[in-house]
Amino acid sequence: MESHKLSVKRILIDLLSIKDQLKMLFNNNTEYATLINFLTEKDYYNDDDIPLPSLKEIESKTDQS
Repeated sequence: MESHKLSVKRILIDLLSIKDQLKMLFNNNTEYATLINFLTEKDYYNDDDIPLPSLKEIESKTDQS
């Protein structure tokens, strides 16, 4: 049996591909609203001129501590 490794980049791309559903499902949830807003404020998925954010960038932009 072949094991499959998921990369963080692949997970991020998959989430970006369903951004409208993410907004609909989680935007009113205060725990996830900042992250969802960040991921959906730019069209990372369809615009080749916008690079995917790094995990470090996501963390720094969405840190709620």
